[in-house]
Amino acid sequence: MNKDAEVDYDHHDDVDLLPLQKQMRETCPVAYSPHHGGFWIASSHAAITEVMHDPKTYSSRFVTVPPQLGIGDLAMPPLTMDPPEHGPIKGVLTSAFTAPKVAKLESMVSDLVEQTLDAVADKPSFDAAQEFARVVPTLTIARLLGLPAEDDAKFADWVHRIVELAGDDESFIAGMEVMEYFGAVLEERQQEPGSDLISYLVSAEVEGRKLDDVEIILGSVTLLLAGIDTTWRTLSSAILHLAKHPEQQQTLRDNPDLIVPAVEEFLRYYAPVTVAREATGDVQLQGCPVEAGQMVLIPFRSANRDPNVFDHPDEFILDRSPNRHLAFGLGIHRCLGTNLARLELRTALAAFLRRIGPFSLDPEITVEWAIGQIRGPRTVPLVVSGE
Repeated sequence: MNKDAEVDYDHHDDVDLLPLQKQMRETCPVAYSPHHGGFWIASSHAAITEVMHDPKTYSSRFVTVPPQLGIGDLAMPPLTMDPPEHGPIKGVLTSAFTAPKVAKLESMVSDLVEQTLDAVADKPSFDAAQEFARVVPTLTIARLLGLPAEDDAKFADWVHRIVELAGDDESFIAGMEVMEYFGAVLEERQQEPGSDLISYLVSAEVEGRKLDDVEIILGSVTLLLAGIDTTWRTLSSAILHLAKHPEQQQTLRDNPDLIVPAVEEFLRYYAPVTVAREATGDVQLQGCPVEAGQMVLIPFRSANRDPNVFDHPDEFILDRSPNRHLAFGLGIHRCLGTNLARLELRTALAAFLRRIGPFSLDPEITVEWAIGQIRGPRTVPLVVSGE
């Protein structure tokens, strides 16, 4: 291994990785970390694009570092699937989140946002990450899956243990718990189907056949985990940003039409997701020798800070245009819930700014961060002025 290409990069450490990502983009866009058995990090927009557009060379069998195959030995469709198996399953799930179908959810999402704000709107201080940003996507995906609101705490716990603790025994235990939970829900839907997404999967067909029970359970788990964590982290980041930048907070209050481009800038600037790919053979990635079986880490936030693609990439620009960020990934594994996430983010932010007075960070409480491959504020302690 060329020592010049080696960096002390560990996404499971509670550190800000942006400075190191910037250093890598400038000196060695594909670098090697000795942590977790060793893995490569693609930091430039070009390197990340190359990997994500080549699923034959870079497999999605493992999407985490250290490598973990979904839950136990079970793949998580379609996240940990490669072509040709990936396409049909992705098509079934994506068809539930088309732009026209998501547009019909606007009233439901708005009601859930207002319901969530009812609980905090009169408080002089509260944790916006836990009491708002987490609750909105949790209630939304739970409603779509037909799950009871009283299980909210379970969903948040599973997200933390499965996503943040990926590779640990605790992650495996949580995986078994969520599998058992959805197994019981599936039995209910098979006996009494409804209009929810799990019932949709029960009746769905892939290449002329019905999905089997394991596919439905794992697909439901994927929708739950992906539907909560990424939106939670992005919305938390947006509120944290506005708490630290009162002038931009006021600009959005005065110009609500800027919410749409601002959401795209929050996604670019704070893109929470990092994925991983496994090299299927020896390959040169931007001149670096990646060997068969080695993992390549893909931090989308680093691609979104590449000055070769974005003007003033480290500057947050509310009305940035164009803004072709990679927060939702790209290629065949681009996030299937893109339309829903955007609806939740713009609806939640608009309502939050309308109903919550000028807010700032509570100086007495430290912001806590989620680490691992989905990073963002776990807590955002706010104080609200009486203005």
